[in-house]
Amino acid sequence: MAPRVYGLSPAAVAPSGSVVAAVAAGEAVWLGFQAVDPSRPATVRVRVESDEPIDVEAVVPPDSRLPGQMFRSGDRLTVVSDGASVAIEFASPESFQELTGIVAEPLDPDSAYKGHRLP
Repeated sequence: MAPRVYGLSPAAVAPSGSVVAAVAAGEAVWLGFQAVDPSRPATVRVRVESDEPIDVEAVVPPDSRLPGQMFRSGDRLTVVSDGASVAIEFASPESFQELTGIVAEPLDPDSAYKGHRLP
């Protein structure tokens, strides 16, 4: 089952099983977390694959994102929680289409973050 998209970055599951999100040149995305059961906090570990790998940890709730971490096309990471893991790749819209067969619609500038929080 493909992950839900919240109108920020198109996402799909690639044939390899990793989650792929489309991120165009000049764009960046943030990775948000939501606990399945908010009464049971979960530790989420994220490893960002790069020349100098970064390991970050969050406890969800209260954390809902990785402070200061934004991702661009070409970034790859692994998210691990409660023994389950998922690989995430941020790809250009063209690569996203090649991997998934889905045309990534351009982001709507009117949908940009305006400083308000969702409940």
